[in-house]
Amino acid sequence: MMLPDTSSTSSSRIFYIPRWVRVTIVCTIVIMFLISCFVLFFSLSDRALTSWTIAAVSMIELAGTAFLALVVLFFVERGQRVPRVEQLSREFFLSDVPAALEKMDYIAPSFQPWNVAEHTYSKLSTNVRMQISYAEGNYLCDYIVFALGTAIFLRLETNVKRVGVVYKVNKTEDLPAEDFFSSFQDTIEGAKDAGYHIGIPRDVSETDSDLCTQLNWRGAMVLPLHLNRDEGFIYNDVERQYVAQDLSIMTKALIHEGLIDGRLQKL
Repeated sequence: MMLPDTSSTSSSRIFYIPRWVRVTIVCTIVIMFLISCFVLFFSLSDRALTSWTIAAVSMIELAGTAFLALVVLFFVERGQRVPRVEQLSREFFLSDVPAALEKMDYIAPSFQPWNVAEHTYSKLSTNVRMQISYAEGNYLCDYIVFALGTAIFLRLETNVKRVGVVYKVNKTEDLPAEDFFSSFQDTIEGAKDAGYHIGIPRDVSETDSDLCTQLNWRGAMVLPLHLNRDEGFIYNDVERQYVAQDLSIMTKALIHEGLIDGRLQKL
């Protein structure tokens, strides 16, 4: 699968400034301005401090210039906020998540003698295949993932602070959806520990989903989840990587449990 070149999106991140950095800069400029005004006042009232007048005026000019530059920078970022979210969402959907999902199932390399001076290990060679459905500018992306000998459907929805996950698996038994997912307790409990909120499982018939037609499923069982983040994870490379890797681990666990219990069928 060819992934798009996302190098053009990285340049836009230079305009993003974390909140704590903004607060620090603003406080520094305000303190600089107040101290300069204080020094200027005393230098004008006391002839012995006349030499400080020029320095105080220079500091006031510097603080004013820095404040204007800060205002311009903040407004530049504000003007690019929505396009940036769209660009970073695209990178998350088409680069971060697929790269993490590929690590679920790979060709195990041969063992090599360990040498402290040399590290010549094989590159990862994945067994995972994916089909992706994504509309440019959207905050939703669908995946059909072929891994570990079976197929699973995954839908992701994101905004700045939340990621929604929907799993669809082949309906192999005539059971209520809650009973069907009762054997996935390790995966569900692990998702809860990671901060996911578990939605209500439901049954989807083939008339309600094109997915069933694509994979020749007679129906599907659906498990929705969502994760809230305190900060905007979409802006942060490490946070996006964390979400993508956690999603990959959770998906692998779900497939393993489904195969062991027989709720998921081998292709």
